[in-house]
Amino acid sequence: MTGKIEAADKRFRDNVLADDERKKALVEMQSLFEQRDVKFRELQELESDVNTLITERQKRVEEELLDEIRAEVSAMSDEQTIDLVLDRSFLPKSKKVIVHTSSRIVDLTDELIKRINAGAKDQPAVAKPPVSTPGSE
Repeated sequence: MTGKIEAADKRFRDNVLADDERKKALVEMQSLFEQRDVKFRELQELESDVNTLITERQKRVEEELLDEIRAEVSAMSDEQTIDLVLDRSFLPKSKKVIVHTSSRIVDLTDELIKRINAGAKDQPAVAKPPVSTPGSE
């Protein structure tokens, strides 16, 4: 499209051409600019739609993972008769919180990760969409 605009611009600036030919070139340039603007807006809308889809999918995956983690933590705490489970992800950024505990504190993190990973092995792999590169079509 840029080549067409440049050609129309060249014809418009050519003082040798008749005025009506130069006006046609101007009209053509304006039409090409409008087409370019329409395509640009369409691309912006597509980009926005894709970003929305990505955000929604990311949120859904995070929620599914958190549900799975909560279920495993609940099962583990029931199995081990644990009354209180602290979630480190809710600690302040400094990661410093004062909690008075006994020497019998059990860190469930490693066991939780093992269980979650074991469950993931049973899940079918998610197929990744093919990646198209410019010129591969």
